Amino acid sequence: MSTSGIAYNLGLNPLTSSVSANTAASNGARDQAARERAAQRAAEETTPANVLTSKQFAELMQNLKTKSGPLDEYESRFDRYARIKLLGTGKYEVVIDPGKQFDFDSCAQLKFDPESGTLEIVWKLRGKMVGSSSDQIPYRTIKIRKSLHDGGDYIGTNAYGATRNVSSIRESGSALMLMNMPTAKAPYSIDPDPNLDILLRESVSMTGAEARRVVPRLKVRVTFAPVARSDRAAIVDHDFEYLRPTLDDPTALSIDTDYLYANLLRVELFDPATNKVLSDYVPQGRY
Repeated sequence: MSTSGIAYNLGLNPLTSSVSANTAASNGARDQAARERAAQRAAEETTPANVLTSKQFAELMQNLKTKSGPLDEYESRFDRYARIKLLGTGKYEVVIDPGKQFDFDSCAQLKFDPESGTLEIVWKLRGKMVGSSSDQIPYRTIKIRKSLHDGGDYIGTNAYGATRNVSSIRESGSALMLMNMPTAKAPYSIDPDPNLDILLRESVSMTGAEARRVVPRLKVRVTFAPVARSDRAAIVDHDFEYLRPTLDDPTALSIDTDYLYANLLRVELFDPATNKVLSDYVPQGRY
């Protein structure tokens, strides 16, 4: 008796039976992946984080960059990705300074209003694309450290012969690229709705005397987990930008940034003197 005959005698359609089996297998794989993600999240909640200074963060990136080097002659592309994926383990905390209003390099922007007696806290992460132009998904980023260097002055001339004394500035730094936080907003776009970058806006009541004492010492604690990016077989990447000088703004700005691919677990604005958390943000649906 043929297989189709058996299926017919049992009242089953062979094609439907096959599709149902495939669907069950697919659902089983998804359930298994969900259980693994749940286990990973539970482990993250109970695993103590490695606490880093901003300098140690840069050293971590350099270490990961060295260990995730190119293929060697005995290694397949699959083996290299497996090697890089193993680097994406661990949980880290790094403490950075918040910024004032309109400080776009800071993930937490602060403004105290003495009239209402409130400290306004805005969590705002900008989108950024790194790599080829075919990569159309910008991910949110957090700048961890940056330094500025004077590149000297020179006389610049535009196509019409107008000259300006141009100041050259070089910026270098390191940042997190948050793979669990894609954004539809392209970088550097002039958008009529500036709130598209805003994740959370909160107000904390305090007197002027409290603000004068507390606000200058507030810090941001960023908790993250490095992750290998499968489509690029990378855990660390590099980006270079050059902003040309203009007649209105005769400054030539070169920006070198090393990015660490990571999942954001939490960001907190806290007072290091008391460890009191004034505001925090935890991404939803992190994986």
